[in-house]
Amino acid sequence: MIERGGRYSSRIIVPVELRPFVGKSALWKALGGDLAVAKQRHKLELGRLQQRIGEAERRRAAATNTSARENRYPLTPEQIGRRVYDEALMTDQAWRQSEFSKLYTLQQIDWDEARRFRDGFSGRLTDDEIQELVGLDVARFRKAGNHDAPFGSDEWRRIAQVICYARAQAFVRQDERNEGNFTGQPDTPFLADEPKEVNALPVSLLGLLDRYLKQTETGEQKSGARKRWTPVFQSLKHYLGHDDANRLTNEDVQGWLDACSKTLSPKTIKDVYFAALRAVMNWAVGNKKITVNPTLGVRRRKVNTVRERPKGFTEAEALTILKIASNYKPKPDAKGKVREHAELSAAKRWAPWLAAFTGARIAELTQLRKEDVRVEGGIHYMRITPQAGSVKTGQYRDVPLHPQLVERGFLEFVNASAGGPLFFKGGSRDAKAGANMVAGRVSQWLQKEGVIPKSVQPNHAWRHRLMTIGEELGISRRVLDAIEGHASRTAGESYGDVTLKAKLNAISALPYYQVDFTAEDCFGNGLPHESDRC
Repeated sequence: MIERGGRYSSRIIVPVELRPFVGKSALWKALGGDLAVAKQRHKLELGRLQQRIGEAERRRAAATNTSARENRYPLTPEQIGRRVYDEALMTDQAWRQSEFSKLYTLQQIDWDEARRFRDGFSGRLTDDEIQELVGLDVARFRKAGNHDAPFGSDEWRRIAQVICYARAQAFVRQDERNEGNFTGQPDTPFLADEPKEVNALPVSLLGLLDRYLKQTETGEQKSGARKRWTPVFQSLKHYLGHDDANRLTNEDVQGWLDACSKTLSPKTIKDVYFAALRAVMNWAVGNKKITVNPTLGVRRRKVNTVRERPKGFTEAEALTILKIASNYKPKPDAKGKVREHAELSAAKRWAPWLAAFTGARIAELTQLRKEDVRVEGGIHYMRITPQAGSVKTGQYRDVPLHPQLVERGFLEFVNASAGGPLFFKGGSRDAKAGANMVAGRVSQWLQKEGVIPKSVQPNHAWRHRLMTIGEELGISRRVLDAIEGHASRTAGESYGDVTLKAKLNAISALPYYQVDFTAEDCFGNGLPHESDRC
């Protein structure tokens, strides 16, 4: 059973070899939005879907002159009996809620038939007599792939006897309900306590996460999701004391999330921890790794974030940061030696300026290589590409340089640099690690300088600010998204291309930052002394 948008469904993935005989890759049955009702209906509908798979199995066998797989969805006799019992009670309830309810409840229980089922369970009937009594039920579950017991075998007789007992108990419940008693329960454990239908072998939670990531992630999304979600599943494993997804229950999930709430914010729990577990469990059920999604029915309260200021930098904050970046010079140690790499110093000078005019993520900027700064048709631009390191969407994009970046000497800085990464040392093998390290150092430096307001993210504040300014200037949201690297929100947005010229027109419309250009800026930016600006 899976949940999407508060609605529940039974779903079975159709085996590849059977899809030509089913006409679909998956079979669905909607169960409604009530979890309790959905759980009650799930096994009934699941059995019907399995029977359709079984029918396709036999059609394939006939068409290919091969034998059909009889035991694709195995159940124990007790589990089969539980399904028969549940089906009978659900049918009884449906009659009581129909327009014929009065007529139905006036009917007398056929106790002779009930005693016949009792005799079948007690062992008083022969195989042929049991076959006449519940043979159709036994055959139905065989067609659904729940067992492959041949007629007359010990297993077949056990299944038939359990079904007889389930039918007899359903008669008792029906009689109780006619008297207004809906609380009756059978004494036999396999009916009183619903057997948990799980795979025989344990299924690793961390293993499910790994398989989910391998099948669903592409490009640079892979490392990001793995990095964020692995600690989530390690936390769950530590809380449970085991790594078996088949033993995970709703109560376990709720308890784990409650425990996490002692150290994590509600937003982190809802948007990272619970979201990660729910996504992987939905995938695991859909791919038949587990039978029940343990996150169903678990609800986290909506988190209302209190915000007392804009998400982006204000004009004054932006000017302060850019001024500090322009004048940055690394400090020497006690012996007068500068220990900081020239590449890191350059990142501190240029990364804030690049972020201000591109809205790019900080690691996308610190991974830039000399060859990523290009010119085409007179337009100077930088290419942000997964080949250089990390791009969240996994797609390259070209972003024109704002005139103020050119005037401040960014192109001269690039031309004076050696080939490869501009802001860290190292080859392509450690590009991602190098870019992330420098990005972290730039953020730490700005935090230490005290220019990042509380509750503001140093990098995303530039992204928010660029969007805000763009909206004020009337720049198309699609163009802004293309500049910042946001994924398309609709299918329609993915049609056509946002050209380099369109992006240049948008970026050129962004106002200059009024930061005085001084002689010290020349030395700080690494410009040659003979530059026209110095």
